[in-house]
Amino acid sequence: MKLVLISIALLLGSCQLNSVKPEEVSKAALPRLDTHFMPAPSFPSETAIHSLSEEQAESFLQYFNQATQYKPHARVYQYLDELTENYSYHHDTLSAEQSLSAGRGNCMSLAILTTALARLAGVETEYQLVESDPVFSIADLNIVKGIHIRTKLIDNSVTQEPGSIMLWRPGMIIDYFPDGSERFVGNVAHENYMARYFINLAVASLEQNKLKLAYWQTLEAIKYDRSNEDAINLLAIIYRRANKPTLAEATYRYGLDEAENHLSLLKNYRLLLISQSRTEEADEIQKTIDRLHDPSPHNWYLAGLKAYDDGHMDDAIKFLKRAERIAPYIHQIHFGLARAYYQKGNEKLAEQYLIRAREAAYKPTIQRIYDAKIAKLTQ
Repeated sequence: MKLVLISIALLLGSCQLNSVKPEEVSKAALPRLDTHFMPAPSFPSETAIHSLSEEQAESFLQYFNQATQYKPHARVYQYLDELTENYSYHHDTLSAEQSLSAGRGNCMSLAILTTALARLAGVETEYQLVESDPVFSIADLNIVKGIHIRTKLIDNSVTQEPGSIMLWRPGMIIDYFPDGSERFVGNVAHENYMARYFINLAVASLEQNKLKLAYWQTLEAIKYDRSNEDAINLLAIIYRRANKPTLAEATYRYGLDEAENHLSLLKNYRLLLISQSRTEEADEIQKTIDRLHDPSPHNWYLAGLKAYDDGHMDDAIKFLKRAERIAPYIHQIHFGLARAYYQKGNEKLAEQYLIRAREAAYKPTIQRIYDAKIAKLTQ
């Protein structure tokens, strides 16, 4: 079983925003503007998302009932292992039936399909959040956030003995193309897993500029997990795209009250304030951000790239240096610093960071790209 690692970053689009008086913003409840995004679509139930066709279910159960040499959880694993020899990675988030019919899907699609098969087999599942080095294309600067869901099939034949402590539950992990760079973040509840399914759909809709559909998909995610930081962030982004800054700010404030993690909410809230020339308030939020400890280099890395795209080179350098302190082995961070210093007119530091990026890159093709950039800069 192998893994491809992908999940679309939530990118803030630019739009014209009007100033908002703080007293106009309520943070008592999740801000909604249903009338603006009508008509409301209907979505499949959780059961329907995990359902297979009659033919698909029959085919799997025939295999499952014959492969008695394996434990139940291992039979599901073996079926998927054979199935995914012809199963290809694709960015679409699909239901179990769609994914099995098409023979493709992203990591969420694979988790949905695994869950559907496990339910037919009576096998318990757990969901794990995994983080990996960010995927980064130098050619077009597309950013893919390296966080995804994978499924663990639980081996219920192993039971905890009286007086003993079971540190983890034995089982088998279903994933695409693991390369050893993944870092286990933590187990996630079923509600969080379902919220991420609808977040994936909403991000895809937003990329296609289907703002109304993205709105309802995001609300569906929040129905499953009302404190999900990514879903709350996405709703605020949708309001910004719809030129509703009052609602965007109210959503950020709701998230700061409701969500467990605040870093990305604070960063995006600060950008909203900057766009409204509310400099003092933005500076206060920046002080809060500076006091937070984020053990992941990727959030700082993405924040640095966003600051670079917005033309804030000092912020870009500050964020990227925080990422560098945590993960000096990631070549994209050094490259980001090289670009920021070049924009500030400091070609000497730009060259130094290009050299560091070249040293950190492990693929010869990437090293050659850096060699060419260093040569061009020094000429």
